[in-house]
Amino acid sequence: MAAHQTVDGLPHLADQEYTMVVRSAHQLVKATLTELEIRFPPMRRYTEEHHRRTAEDLFAGFIVRTGAILAARRVPARSLDPALDLLALQLKEFPRACRTPARAREALRTRRAPALTIPGPGKPA
Repeated sequence: MAAHQTVDGLPHLADQEYTMVVRSAHQLVKATLTELEIRFPPMRRYTEEHHRRTAEDLFAGFIVRTGAILAARRVPARSLDPALDLLALQLKEFPRACRTPARAREALRTRRAPALTIPGPGKPA
């Protein structure tokens, strides 16, 4: 028998959790990147561009994993395309930000997340 989850008997908490995560998404990404600098010291030398690319890679990886989970549930991974379309539509005024859903869509299409690379002297981001 599976362990009883606290939210099982309190369904309103699941909605509250979702709302809180959505509201704090920016802070969650920022905190993750900050912690990555501590755990992976070469990231301390990353430029803003490098940080943005890392966040894009993490998002693309998340989309690929989500697609795999959906496929295991017999839901086509391409069902994520409308969400990526809507995200891109909302970001249309922000060309750099539009790269995030585009890279995620490409990763989903090829079924692999972009490799996280470590930029160094003379290496492009």
